[in-house]
Amino acid sequence: MHRFSLILLSFLILAGCAPFESRFLRPPRTMWQAPERAQVLDIPADDQGTIRAWLFHPQPPIESPAPLLIIAHGRSDSMADYRTLAPRLADAMNGAVLVYDYRGFGASSDLEYPTRQTLIDDAHAVLEHITQRPEIDPQRIVLMGISLGAYPASAAFADAPNTRALVLWAAPANIKSLIADGHDELNPITQLLTQLLVPRHREPESSLRDASERPILIAHARDDEIVRVHHALRLQGAAPHATLIIDEDGSHAQISEPTLEQIIAFIRTHTNP
Repeated sequence: MHRFSLILLSFLILAGCAPFESRFLRPPRTMWQAPERAQVLDIPADDQGTIRAWLFHPQPPIESPAPLLIIAHGRSDSMADYRTLAPRLADAMNGAVLVYDYRGFGASSDLEYPTRQTLIDDAHAVLEHITQRPEIDPQRIVLMGISLGAYPASAAFADAPNTRALVLWAAPANIKSLIADGHDELNPITQLLTQLLVPRHREPESSLRDASERPILIAHARDDEIVRVHHALRLQGAAPHATLIIDEDGSHAQISEPTLEQIIAFIRTHTNP
């Protein structure tokens, strides 16, 4: 009877993975009116719903087709949090910048159970759509993943060999290490359940190993209390050729100006013709 109870418990745990992962991932939905410079796109998802995106073109305008930076935001973010940074990056890199909300986040369609896989599916849908637009050069695309956005950005980078480069900020190496670090929002019982119920899946460190020798920049704040700096070291271990920047003045949510300038320089280098 004891063995049967353990088997039953294991089955219930596995059956509850997706809903539990969704509760772990889902933040409050935040929406803003599109900025004046944003071109609003509604991108069809592969299975259901639409992905809302803002596309920013540089000022002054450049001739098409333009290079592109795609930003995948973090768990507690939405694209609205990049309404100032995105156009600044577009002007600085002399190219277009696209930010978007995953389904279940921000202004995109609702999704009952968003998971890391649905985030990755949305990244693929965005990449497929944007590479068909005549004003975008599909051979000069850089992906940027911020915090949780490292999952869709690194997976899409590994799966799309024509993408030029990858930038990661405050990126977790894998979910188990992130949970093991512990956070204020996870009490001991929730932490144990999360370790049991949220499986490894397309971890950023695994995606970096699959991305061959294409350019990668890993930037991380030394004092990041959400995703601790040892994750950046693990990621570089998965991609020894990657450039690593440890930001001495930033935080999980804030990139310091010197580090941001280095990120911009990296993007410009790898979006030149």
